[in-house]
Amino acid sequence: MNTLVTAMLIAGWVNAFSTGININQSYYSQSWQSGDAGAISWTAFLNLGLKKSLSSKVLFTNNLSMAFGQTYTQDAESKKWKPPIKSSDKLENEAVLKLTMGWPIDPFASARVLTQFYDNDQKLYLNPATLTESFGAARDIYSPNDSNTVTARLGLSFKEVVNRADTGSVPIDGGLEFVASANFNLAKNMLYKSNLRVFKALYSFNPSGQTWRSPDVNFENTIQITVTKLIKLQIYAQWLYDRDQIDKVQFRENLALSIVYSL
Repeated sequence: MNTLVTAMLIAGWVNAFSTGININQSYYSQSWQSGDAGAISWTAFLNLGLKKSLSSKVLFTNNLSMAFGQTYTQDAESKKWKPPIKSSDKLENEAVLKLTMGWPIDPFASARVLTQFYDNDQKLYLNPATLTESFGAARDIYSPNDSNTVTARLGLSFKEVVNRADTGSVPIDGGLEFVASANFNLAKNMLYKSNLRVFKALYSFNPSGQTWRSPDVNFENTIQITVTKLIKLQIYAQWLYDRDQIDKVQFRENLALSIVYSL
């Protein structure tokens, strides 16, 4: 992987690369009386961003994000460690082509895949997979430099959820997708990243119920504080609404000390 990244960096493709591991740990001895239980949680991750002008009017970007982690917990009474459970599992890749014609908006086309390394329920790798194709208009709302940017795009979109354990028809929804991303250097050693993605289906080709009519919303926020060159403190918060899963807003937060290698 490092050889590939180095080659792309030399060719002028890589504009962001980081990999590392997040670790959280607590432990209680058998003599501990308050009923607490220890836990060890780790998450390995890799983020790779590519950006290249294919011509004077065509810009290609690609963002790859991978994460996998497990959590080990102690039994509250015996203090014996239980088998690990999966705490993080994500494989996401999105490619975007933009026409930079000097217009107020830039026409774009994008393709995105979101899946996980292993489906524990169905015992399948890379399952299920959500595929999204969009085309429309994009705009750089704020971009004084590469470290401080706000971008947004709106387009017609098609989304398919492929579950290899389900032999029925693949649900395909067509509608509108809005994506907004922000990056800010809040301080010399503090970076903030945010990504908002909203998909509103207007038509379903293979409907199963009425849940497809509700918008899907995913709002992710990360604050990264650099302690040393290799050690960073990371705060992550996500709000998710997907009625196909549950008719409630889901929230998760993670505070972790990370060992990170970045370019």
